[in-house]
Amino acid sequence: SQYAATLISVLGEVNSPGRLQMLAPHSLLEVIAYAGGETQLAGGVVEVRHEENGKASTTDYHYSRNSNGDSISDVTISDGDTVIVPRAGIVYVLGQVTRPGGFLMQEDGKLDMAQALSMAMGTTLLASTKHVMIIRRKPDGTYVQFEVSYKDMVRGKIAPPQLQPQDIVYVPNSRLKTAFADVQGVLTSAATATIYRTLD
Repeated sequence: SQYAATLISVLGEVNSPGRLQMLAPHSLLEVIAYAGGETQLAGGVVEVRHEENGKASTTDYHYSRNSNGDSISDVTISDGDTVIVPRAGIVYVLGQVTRPGGFLMQEDGKLDMAQALSMAMGTTLLASTKHVMIIRRKPDGTYVQFEVSYKDMVRGKIAPPQLQPQDIVYVPNSRLKTAFADVQGVLTSAATATIYRTLD
């Protein structure tokens, strides 16, 4: 009957994840609202997994907490669908910066090194401004380090490199002889870093 309950799973960055039972088809916007809305760590995309005749398909919809929801208000969620709200990409800025921590990337997922350093309120007096390191995780789980000339970036000689989610920007102490970071130590700091949400 048209009154059959629909069962929907809502996972990820919502305040009340779990299974929802609904008596009528609802829009994606309503489903997210029923799951308590998005958390502060939600990214700018919502995924909907739909299964039909044994075939699963996933559709991505762009949506952010500070939008009016027009983009997803006319998307109907069907019985058995799974709604997934992935976490936003986070970039860590550690070492000799005023406010070390993790910073959420914006909706479009773009963030460069200069923006990341400004979110961390710039470098401290002890910072080595010769080189700033980017520590990036490779798909195989190992890490690679890039050295970026901070001076050249500030002077406009080189463009600030674009960062990827989970990148760590590390500003070394000028007194240390080596520019290369103690990766394990930096990773430990990243794991316990405060996550700051940029102002929408």
